[in-house]
Amino acid sequence: MGRDLCDDNFCSCLKNATEPDGCGVTDMKCFLVQLFGQKAYDDSASFVGSLEFPMIFPTINGTNREFQTIYEQCPQVKLTIKSCCLIANLCLEKGNLSECSVELDGCVQQAASMQNTEKCHLAAERIHKLLGR
Repeated sequence: MGRDLCDDNFCSCLKNATEPDGCGVTDMKCFLVQLFGQKAYDDSASFVGSLEFPMIFPTINGTNREFQTIYEQCPQVKLTIKSCCLIANLCLEKGNLSECSVELDGCVQQAASMQNTEKCHLAAERIHKLLGR
């Protein structure tokens, strides 16, 4: 059942992605996955590595530890926090530290509000204090 479900999900996703222009090539890709996909399915079942989340940190001195903490304390919004850091780094390349810090802080506070847990709010508050806001 597992592989059939996996193949069905793949084919459904492929067809949805190519609609309304689905064609014989789409059907052929689906057929080939169903026919030759056993090795990929077997390999995924025995995977023991970790799916590491690549974190981005703001290029502001002394912030890495607190941002490591917020990634850990706010797992539901870590992609949002990563985006906050990326935007801050782009801002820092062309802007001033004060302005970029304000934007970063606002973004992090909004992310913490979305997660809405005490641990996440506390981690965001430490960043707020660190950034001098």
